[in-house]
Amino acid sequence: MAQQNRRPRPGATHSLSYRVFLPRWSPDAKRIAFAAKLPGRRWKVYVISAAGGRPEQVTHGEDDEGDVSWSSATTLVFGAMGVGLQSPSSRSIRILDLTTLQVSTVPSSQGLYSPRCSPDGRYLAAMPVEQDKLMIYDFRTRKWAQWAVSNPLFPSWSRDGRYIYFNSALASEPAFARVRISDGKVEKVADPGNIRPASSIFGAWSGLAPDDSPLLLRDTGTKEIFALDWQAP
Repeated sequence: MAQQNRRPRPGATHSLSYRVFLPRWSPDAKRIAFAAKLPGRRWKVYVISAAGGRPEQVTHGEDDEGDVSWSSATTLVFGAMGVGLQSPSSRSIRILDLTTLQVSTVPSSQGLYSPRCSPDGRYLAAMPVEQDKLMIYDFRTRKWAQWAVSNPLFPSWSRDGRYIYFNSALASEPAFARVRISDGKVEKVADPGNIRPASSIFGAWSGLAPDDSPLLLRDTGTKEIFALDWQAP
């Protein structure tokens, strides 16, 4: 989710506005990683203590960098922010070691985005721009596998790492579903029914509660049309 925050500029007496995208808790619950964008600048990855304080920018590449996920308490994975920010061929998923700030690229991850690490850090889920499949990378074997999953928006790993839940809000039959890692079987978990999902430039957000129950962002606003008669002076 994107929102507006304030961050002091070094040496300045006033604040600059910046946007924040998809904050993520570290596995030890001590830090929060997120992507942020200052006006006129590119998206970058930041980390902040869970107790508060000043965010630290931890990526400094030339590309837009964000859509971050924790692989361990000291390792982040990140990539392109989403459709339209970079050409598909220039996208890749990168790994950041927070102890050394060294960045490496996940093999054969060109054209993929939305990286999500499994709770045990063994697997990495991602998807191509076309959103016509879900890709799974095994850090042990260093190989990718793929499943035909249509529109797997905002993938989230279950707490036990056996499933990836996702929101198919853009599919012909929207649903909240999950895919089993062992065999790629897709199961429907919930039907949004008449719930109107809230959306933004990043799509209709969804996620998981601590017990793996689905979380959906609902639009409770109203839309009306008004007619206005006025006389020019």
